[in-house]
Amino acid sequence: MIVYQTDYTTEQLNIISALAKRFGISQKLAKIIFSRGITTEEKMQKYLHPGKQNFLNPFLLKGVSEAVERITFARDNGERVLVFGDYDADGICATTVLANCLRDFGIRKIFTVIPERSQGYGLTHDLVEQMLEECEPDLVITVDCGISCKEEVAFIEDVGVDVIVTDHHEIPDEIPDCTVINCKLKDQDYPFDALCGAGVAYKLGYALIGSRANEYLDLVSIATIADSMPLLEENRDIVFEGLKLIKNLKNPAIAKLIEVSGLKEVTSTGLAFTVAPRINAAGRMGNANCALDLLLESDLKEISDYCNKLNDYNVQRQNECDKLLKSAKAKIEKEGLGEKVIVLHDDEWNGGLVGIVAAKLVEEFSRPVVLFTKTDKYYHGSARSIESINIFQAVNACKHLLVEFGGHAQAAGITVSEQNLPLFAKELAKFIDENYTSDYFASSLEVEDIISERFTVDFAKELTLLEPFGTGNRKPLFCVKAENVNASPLKPGSPHLGFRTEYIDLLYFNGAKDLEIINSPAEKHIVFEPNVSVFNGRESLKGYVRSFEYKIVNGERLILDGFKNYLLTVFNSGEYDKTLDNELIEQLIAKYRNDGTAIFAVNDVNNLRKYKLGKMKCSLYYPQGKTVEAELVVGLKDCGASTIEKVIYLDIPFGNIATVGNCKNYAVANCLAFDGIQLSTEKSVFAEVFKILKLNRFYGKSSVDVALGIVNENISQHQIIFCLEVFLELGIFSFAQGSLQLNGKVKSDLTVSKIYCAVRDKNL
Repeated sequence: MIVYQTDYTTEQLNIISALAKRFGISQKLAKIIFSRGITTEEKMQKYLHPGKQNFLNPFLLKGVSEAVERITFARDNGERVLVFGDYDADGICATTVLANCLRDFGIRKIFTVIPERSQGYGLTHDLVEQMLEECEPDLVITVDCGISCKEEVAFIEDVGVDVIVTDHHEIPDEIPDCTVINCKLKDQDYPFDALCGAGVAYKLGYALIGSRANEYLDLVSIATIADSMPLLEENRDIVFEGLKLIKNLKNPAIAKLIEVSGLKEVTSTGLAFTVAPRINAAGRMGNANCALDLLLESDLKEISDYCNKLNDYNVQRQNECDKLLKSAKAKIEKEGLGEKVIVLHDDEWNGGLVGIVAAKLVEEFSRPVVLFTKTDKYYHGSARSIESINIFQAVNACKHLLVEFGGHAQAAGITVSEQNLPLFAKELAKFIDENYTSDYFASSLEVEDIISERFTVDFAKELTLLEPFGTGNRKPLFCVKAENVNASPLKPGSPHLGFRTEYIDLLYFNGAKDLEIINSPAEKHIVFEPNVSVFNGRESLKGYVRSFEYKIVNGERLILDGFKNYLLTVFNSGEYDKTLDNELIEQLIAKYRNDGTAIFAVNDVNNLRKYKLGKMKCSLYYPQGKTVEAELVVGLKDCGASTIEKVIYLDIPFGNIATVGNCKNYAVANCLAFDGIQLSTEKSVFAEVFKILKLNRFYGKSSVDVALGIVNENISQHQIIFCLEVFLELGIFSFAQGSLQLNGKVKSDLTVSKIYCAVRDKNL
């Protein structure tokens, strides 16, 4: 579903105009920035001019002063300090940042520990005992973990070792009894709560060594991007500064990673898809310390070897993710799709990859997903969620069933016993069902505006002022309306399309599958991302298609025709399945979607998403010849194929629904066909419609022609069609010589009408 920015009040438009003039930007850009919550001159100044000048004082974070005092004592007394991190990109970068800052501060005996995924998340008793024995630290500092490790911290302190916890995850009911630094702690003066783990570590490092800590902002920015932190406020400033360091190749390890990944242009989006996954791949493939060693290394030969190894891990990770995703979707196919949450488990899955696959399933099925795999005696799971649902809050509601858990609004790690796994799945589904209506699950794409003039290169270049892009600060998308376009492959056999619209030329990568729909005689809303490229010194502008929706031309008439046909055909034939509900439709989809003997037809493209058919092969079908009266058919190219056994309409069918080959086995979804339509069988309503029809002359050949000619605030067009079809069935009215005629001699009771009785008895 495409969601457009709302209209602005006169007062808001005045503010936008003033901001545009104050900062020398276009009204269009000012409006986009305003829509993102940047509504004052102070906020606009920081947004348009990100950088270290906007950084917050680290001493506003609770616990920083105490931590600096304790670390200073460690330096002055030659103590051994151990930095304990996490195995993901954020944790690895955080460990590197703090270890470097401690070294620059003067700590001489520094140890770094990153657990592998097989050892569990955060501080565990076994790992604590091992590191205490091997490193004999006087002080342990956690980064990107520890906030949920109250018992483990107590164990460390009981043997005489001090602990400082730095973390950014949600605050549990009980926190460790030690110095804790977390941007999410309540009752502190720090005004920004969305730092990543490396961001919190950097703040402590800055408190120790001042601006020298800025040398490590490249790692902090990569961690911020990798952990999908919102690129707003201080995170925007951090990533802005970090990107400058990365572009200047200040860090040889990051420079080499960029080289082996093939990244051409250093942007936040580019790093998210190249460098960040390679750092993450080490931990996912069971060797997180390879990535840590890379980031701590200075020898160029060693750096090259580590980068090549991370590249190999990433390829392995991609291959194994594909297998795991296929396995998970097979389970969904077999077990059915959870109404509001998907919870799956498999003893053979790779625990380092379930989070990635869960995120892919969230994107495809638009609901929270939790995937579990068994390690030792427990099931360890990763949860991912859609933006509108706080998965941490949902999991927290089931904490009495869990061994441990932690995370934030969009992701969580969970450990549960085998016995409690089914109970957890049931209670999680119950909590989400009770607290989130279906509106929360509607997938949407936010669009700035429908363009109504030529999109210019100058405006496209001005949009770069919004960078860096990422979570919370998405790339701006626009929409262009089009009906008749002439899309074609960029070259013979290419899967990519190119076509022109009135206001911008578009490229649709991998769009060949939708060529028929793009070129159909339907009104399309095409969402695109503007892009300026330079070739031989010449700038050119193209829009990259990100999505599109369409509706049939003259949709009101066709929908009313479909409603009429439904009344006429379905209720007068035993060949039509008239009892479909959501559950039965999903059963039909599960049965027929892969065997090629059935097709699914819709006229509302949103219903493809509703039933998760959006990624199946689609074609436009013209039931009465190639006119605008088209339906979208899913799963078949040749709609006249003799092999078709069943046609399932997911909403109101257009035209004559009995025209697909020789098939006469049709099913129509009741839940969609009359969604929101109220029909009355009261005789007084029929009398009122009769009076309107009797006292006026109506031209046409059908009840739809008549309904379109009546404007009545008290009676809907659907009601008029319903009443007139009953009158036509009873012979009270008929069409002759192009107009509606009253047969005054015919008298009949409404209950003689099959259509009337079906509606009255709620067979819809």
